[in-house]
Amino acid sequence: MNFIKMASWIKFSLSIALLSLLSFHTVALSLPFINDGIPFEISLKDVESPEKYRQLVDLIKDGIKLQRVENLTLKQYTDPGKISRFEQDIIRRILKSQGYYRFFVNAKLVKNEQDNLSYDSSTEINTKIKNIVYQLTPGTQYKVSELQFNVDKSVNLELMPKLDIQLGDALIAENVLSTLEQIRAYIRNDYCFYEVKLTYQALIDHRDGSAKLVFDMEPSQQITFGPIFINGLEAVDYDYLKSFIVYEEGQCFKQDKIDASRLSVLRSNLISNVSIRVSDIERDQVITFYKVDERNHRTIKAGVGYSTDEGAYLSSGWEHRNFGGEGEKLDINTRLSSIRQQIFGEFFIPMFFNKNKSLTLYSEAMNEELDSYKALSLKAGAKIGFKRTEFLNYFIGGELKVSDVNDQGEKEAFYLLSLPIEIEWDHTNDILDPTDGFLITAEVRPYIDVINTETKFYKTMLSFSVYQSFDIALRPTLAARYSVGTITGESVENIPADERFYVGGGGSVRGYPYQSLSKLDGDDPEGGSSFQQINTELRIRFLENWGLATFVGGGFAFDEATPSFNQELLWGAGLGLRYYTAFAPFRMDIAFPLNKREAYDDNFQLYISIGQAF
Repeated sequence: MNFIKMASWIKFSLSIALLSLLSFHTVALSLPFINDGIPFEISLKDVESPEKYRQLVDLIKDGIKLQRVENLTLKQYTDPGKISRFEQDIIRRILKSQGYYRFFVNAKLVKNEQDNLSYDSSTEINTKIKNIVYQLTPGTQYKVSELQFNVDKSVNLELMPKLDIQLGDALIAENVLSTLEQIRAYIRNDYCFYEVKLTYQALIDHRDGSAKLVFDMEPSQQITFGPIFINGLEAVDYDYLKSFIVYEEGQCFKQDKIDASRLSVLRSNLISNVSIRVSDIERDQVITFYKVDERNHRTIKAGVGYSTDEGAYLSSGWEHRNFGGEGEKLDINTRLSSIRQQIFGEFFIPMFFNKNKSLTLYSEAMNEELDSYKALSLKAGAKIGFKRTEFLNYFIGGELKVSDVNDQGEKEAFYLLSLPIEIEWDHTNDILDPTDGFLITAEVRPYIDVINTETKFYKTMLSFSVYQSFDIALRPTLAARYSVGTITGESVENIPADERFYVGGGGSVRGYPYQSLSKLDGDDPEGGSSFQQINTELRIRFLENWGLATFVGGGFAFDEATPSFNQELLWGAGLGLRYYTAFAPFRMDIAFPLNKREAYDDNFQLYISIGQAF
């Protein structure tokens, strides 16, 4: 029941956020032609059972309305005669697409009862003509009486999947086209033709209202892939890049595999451009030539940021994305502020024995001087990643962390060995600026102190984020995140202070000081054995590169190992400005504590950074 309350709160928060943002921006919309156009109706004539044609009439109405909105030629017409003639042609095309070829269509222009106003082109729509009545007699719906397939003799028609058009079906254009695509897909997937070109003919017999469908395949030869050549490489290893090509010499030729290989090579992040040329057929095979341009593999990074809780900070980094010629990435980063000094290094091997495994080696040195604790730590670790699907990955590894922690005046050294297991299910469309999809992450990390072996605990975290954009004015994006965590095996006072859970700050609950949402010892946060956190945000875009955001978030870190779903969270809310660059949005947020703790929380917090908050 508590989860249901939580979901209701998220939904309520998003609604409030949407209303608050829309109050900042009043939009004047120019309504389409159809709102001021001549009303119309469809009248069935000489039809015994009008109910039988209700779906057809609705289809015609929708077709006319759509064309009035989208067709620029029709939108320019003001003469009712021209409008009715244009729309009669729309009706004829819709009737034929639904298998009606013996139809009658006529238009009747109904005048206003009071016809004493002056006539000119600017007033005729609103004064002379009341509405247009399209009189329609559909006639007989033609049926498919015969299917004929003129394809290569090697194609086994008996193994073809069930087609969308069958004998006796109505001759509906959409089904004919989908059947054509079904046949094309079957031949491409199961055979090795150099080209698969298919056409169709519908032979109409007006005597009995029937149609014969003939599908024709142009002659082509079945072949295999021959040798593969790659030109343009400088620093990238030839065999490594070739491993991204999804076919091998001697395999059945498929154009789809060439298209997939082009995308795969670009996704290596080592190549900026690739062109592929396929040779003429020789000895029943073709040679493929790849011409590639390598990317710049090195990047120097530098940045500045500011938040009220951390103050100003400087960041810098150096990255090499092809350190050994096979896509290995060496990444070194630093971050310096008044409360934290950090240097972090990572070496990533994208193919560890095979394509679906990766290896990451990392190390970090950090000094923290926070209200909750002070700590100097060194850590090093390794993890192996396993790619299960395009979206699902999991990791296992090991890490050793050595730290000197000052917890409210009590100093202690820890030598923690952990064996983390992580799962990541990422369906988002962008890392730094997600606008659609969802992200689920989970981590279980058992710890043991290798010197004081009595210190043992398990740290578990789960996070779920969802993003939904809408293709309307201001292009709004709704974002929501729920995170929860627990530490078991030790009481909160026996857990190293730098391993406890803390909530609050720019990437957490904005509006409160960094890591401050837990029980306080005087003015010092103690951290917790569990936590719960909820974030909602509405983002809009305007003037191409600018955006606004409004957000609500709540959370707390609890003493108990089980998150307290009944305890009130502390909530913050605020507004943000975004400037969208080519790689990530520049973010500036101002947030206010909704549950302000007197003599502790400031009236507001300010955050300036790169990338969305979540």
